[in-house]
Amino acid sequence: MHDVQSRLEQVTINDDSAKYENGGEPLKASTPAVKRKTGTGQQPGVNVNFEAEILPVTCKENMGLLIKRKLERGATRKCIRIEDGNWFTPGEFEIRGGHEKAKNWRNNLTCGGKTLRLLMEHGFIHPPLTTKKVIITLYKFSLHN
Repeated sequence: MHDVQSRLEQVTINDDSAKYENGGEPLKASTPAVKRKTGTGQQPGVNVNFEAEILPVTCKENMGLLIKRKLERGATRKCIRIEDGNWFTPGEFEIRGGHEKAKNWRNNLTCGGKTLRLLMEHGFIHPPLTTKKVIITLYKFSLHN
């Protein structure tokens, strides 16, 4: 597990998304949440820039990298890459983490001790488009071009 974690931490982002506008420190994972959910694979001591394009995510003992722009295109898109190079949808990654029946990836996937639902509520991650919204958006776009 620590070997995977150290390899995932070596990923660097080569764009401006890793920089803070106000020059402040990265948000830290909340320790009370970790105390309530011990053994869930959360990373309480890791500083995460939640505004970065690539976020480290965990589901129990599984670790991967979430590409935010891919998630924004829809939850059925493969947007989480694990160490061996395989790509997963959030639901598939949740199943891989042992939550076969949960179907609640927003609460089961965490980043720096925070659930993806919380990161979406605070605006760090844009919620994925639903299929219906994508079809309507594409239809409107085709009318204007």
